[in-house]
Amino acid sequence: MIQGNTFYSLRTGTYLNPNSTGQVLNNIIYNTKGGILVDRSTFTISGNAWGTPPNEFDIVLLAGTAFGPPYDLL
Repeated sequence: MIQGNTFYSLRTGTYLNPNSTGQVLNNIIYNTKGGILVDRSTFTISGNAWGTPPNEFDIVLLAGTAFGPPYDLL
Protein backbone atom coordinates (compact mmCIF):
# COMPACT_ATOMS: atom_id res chain seq x y z
CA MET A 1 0.00 0.00 0.00
CA ILE A 2 1.23 3.43 -0.98
CA GLN A 3 -0.84 5.90 1.02
CA GLY A 4 -0.71 9.49 2.24
CA ASN A 5 2.57 10.51 0.62
CA THR A 6 3.71 13.54 -1.34
CA PHE A 7 5.89 12.86 -4.40
CA TYR A 8 7.27 15.84 -6.32
CA SER A 9 10.12 16.91 -8.59
CA LEU A 10 11.02 13.30 -9.45
CA ARG A 11 11.25 11.55 -12.81
CA THR A 12 8.73 8.97 -11.56
CA GLY A 13 6.41 9.42 -8.59
CA THR A 14 5.64 5.70 -8.20
CA TYR A 15 6.65 2.67 -10.26
CA LEU A 16 4.48 -0.41 -9.75
CA ASN A 17 6.58 -3.52 -10.43
CA PRO A 18 5.46 -6.34 -12.74
CA ASN A 19 3.32 -9.05 -11.13
CA SER A 20 2.69 -7.00 -7.98
CA THR A 21 -0.65 -6.00 -6.46
CA GLY A 22 -1.84 -3.41 -3.96
CA GLN A 23 -3.30 0.05 -3.56
CA VAL A 24 -2.19 3.62 -4.31
CA LEU A 25 -4.42 5.85 -2.18
CA ASN A 26 -4.64 9.52 -1.21
CA ASN A 27 -1.21 10.67 -2.36
CA ILE A 28 -0.24 14.05 -3.81
CA ILE A 29 1.91 13.76 -6.92
CA TYR A 30 3.24 16.69 -8.96
CA ASN A 31 6.11 17.94 -11.13
CA THR A 32 7.07 14.44 -12.34
CA LYS A 33 7.46 12.99 -15.82
CA GLY A 34 5.17 10.10 -14.83
CA GLY A 35 3.12 10.26 -11.63
CA ILE A 36 2.09 6.60 -11.40
CA LEU A 37 3.68 4.09 -13.78
CA VAL A 38 1.89 0.74 -13.89
CA ASP A 39 4.06 -2.05 -15.32
CA ARG A 40 2.05 -5.28 -15.74
CA SER A 41 0.71 -5.07 -12.19
CA THR A 42 -2.74 -4.83 -10.61
CA PHE A 43 -3.35 -1.89 -8.25
CA THR A 44 -6.38 0.01 -7.05
CA ILE A 45 -5.66 3.70 -7.63
CA SER A 46 -7.97 6.11 -5.81
CA GLY A 47 -8.11 9.51 -4.11
CA ASN A 48 -4.79 10.80 -5.43
CA ALA A 49 -4.30 14.49 -6.22
CA TRP A 50 -2.18 16.20 -8.84
CA GLY A 51 -0.48 19.37 -7.64
CA THR A 52 1.23 22.28 -9.40
CA PRO A 53 3.30 22.27 -11.51
CA PRO A 54 1.52 19.36 -13.21
CA ASN A 55 2.97 15.98 -14.15
CA GLU A 56 3.76 15.32 -17.79
CA PHE A 57 1.60 12.18 -17.39
CA ASP A 58 -0.49 11.42 -14.28
CA ILE A 59 -1.12 7.67 -14.74
CA VAL A 60 0.69 5.56 -17.34
CA LEU A 61 -0.26 1.97 -18.19
CA LEU A 62 2.95 0.55 -19.69
CA ALA A 63 2.92 -2.03 -22.49
CA GLY A 64 1.66 -5.41 -21.30
CA THR A 65 -0.54 -4.00 -18.53
CA ALA A 66 -4.08 -5.37 -18.79
CA PHE A 67 -6.87 -2.96 -19.72
CA GLY A 68 -10.20 -3.04 -17.90
CA PRO A 69 -10.70 -3.48 -14.15
CA PRO A 70 -9.25 -1.99 -12.02
CA TYR A 71 -8.10 0.60 -14.58
CA ASP A 72 -11.27 1.13 -16.63
CA LEU A 73 -12.44 4.09 -14.50
CA LEU A 74 -9.11 5.92 -14.80
